Order: sequence, then structure tokens, then C-alpha cells
Amino acid sequence: MSQSRPRTLAERKQHLKARAAIERLQLAAHCAQLKASTRPSTLFRSLMPKVASQQGMTTALRLWSTARRYPFVSSALSVMLTKITPRFFLPALKVGGIAFIAYEAFKLYRDYQHKR
Repeated sequence: MSQSRPRTLAERKQHLKARAAIERLQLAAHCAQLKASTRPSTLFRSLMPKVASQQGMTTALRLWSTARRYPFVSSALSVMLTKITPRFFLPALKVGGIAFIAYEAFKLYRDYQHKR
């Protein structure tokens, strides 16, 4: 009885190690698949058929006018699409967002003052 017990424990341990290795390989494969499916080029290709329709063209023109009106949006998108991720990108993005909100609030205040 004592000889069969260590043997089954060793078999269980080996079985658990094999299962963990298989799960690690599956996780790595799923991560690679997710990374490939979320590349900007893949996302753009999936959106291309929609751009050909009338509603897609309206959306594309609206995006273009937004990019021309707010150039920092296109700059931020180009940074994200080229995968340039400096260490200070997120804090700079937060400061830029706060500055943008402050600027818009100032414009609203200025328009309000001119209407009075």
C-alpha cells in the first residue's frame, strides 16, 4: 500500500505538470492570435467594406473634419498607430486632456462674455 501511494502521487504530479504546460502553450497561442487580430492594419481591413457604403463615407468625412479641427487627435492617433510608447506618454496625454478641457471651458466663458 505504501509503494502504490508514492507512485500515484508522482503520476498525479507529472500529470499536473503536463496539463500546466499545455495550458501555457494554449495561452501563448491565444495571446498571439489576439495580438494579430488587433493590429491597426487588421482593424482597418475589417472596416474597409463599411467605408464603401454611404453611411461609412459620412463617418469617414466626419472623422476627417474632426481631425482637421483638432490636430492633436490625429497626432495622438499617429503616435498610437506607430506604437511609439514612451514612458511619459500617458501622463502627457492626461495633461493634454486637462489642457484641452480648460481651453474649451475658456472658449465657452469667452463666448458667454461676448454675448452679454
